Amino acid sequence: MGAETKEMQKQRAAKAAAAFIRDEMTIGVGTGSTVFYLIQEIGALTAAGYNLRAVVTSESSGKLAKSLGIPLCLPEETDHIDLTIDGVDEIDGGFCSVKGGGGALMREKIVASKAKEVIWIMDESKLVKRLGGFPLPVEALPFAYSWAAERIGRLGGCPALRKKMDKYFAQIMAIIYLT
Repeated sequence: MGAETKEMQKQRAAKAAAAFIRDEMTIGVGTGSTVFYLIQEIGALTAAGYNLRAVVTSESSGKLAKSLGIPLCLPEETDHIDLTIDGVDEIDGGFCSVKGGGGALMREKIVASKAKEVIWIMDESKLVKRLGGFPLPVEALPFAYSWAAERIGRLGGCPALRKKMDKYFAQIMAIIYLT
């Protein structure tokens, strides 16, 4: 990539993925720093007259989308998602990936499972030879999360309950090195 910065790569990835969006689509919109640029692209399409609606995987994506005039809908308000576009935390040459580091793992999985097609976007720093340099997100219900943490420990992980602004996520972040 030479002189191309990480931010330029993110913008280019977002623009390339947005080229797959067609009028009248219901779009699944992920979360993360690359998706930030995607949401701007979707906002531009909406402003240009595209009739789109988005199912977002996080409050932050929803807030940005709403500020750009992108119509939002809840999963129960649609029977399909035409295309989901989301970022990844790590991805290897075989397309195995780690997702959910932003705290939206369950929502991301639900939205992607309903989509006819899924596109993952990223900058080149996300491409790795071997997964495991990024903490593996494991989402657990608050109910008995300690049991999930205990099991992760038995598997060789180091479970840590994730906090954001002094509040606990209903997600355990565990570092599990894949062999």
